[in-house]
Amino acid sequence: MTNNGRLGADETHVMPRPEDSYDDWFAAGMAVFWRSTDPADFPPLDNRAAQRAWLGGFGAAWAECPQNS
Repeated sequence: MTNNGRLGADETHVMPRPEDSYDDWFAAGMAVFWRSTDPADFPPLDNRAAQRAWLGGFGAAWAECPQNS
C-alpha cells in the first residue's frame, strides 16, 4: 500500500472507490448525506480536490433535502 492509503499498481483493490474525478467525489458526498456508510465514499485526507468535491456533493444534498426529512 502506498503512503497515501491507496493501493499501488501491482496490488489488487480490496474495495471499490470512486475515481479521483470531481463528479465521482461529488456523488460520493451526496451518497454519504443519504446515509451511505461505505468507506469508499469518503475521500482520502491528503487529497484536497477530492475533499472539496465531496463537500460540495454533501452540501448540495443537504440544500436539496426537504425540510422534514
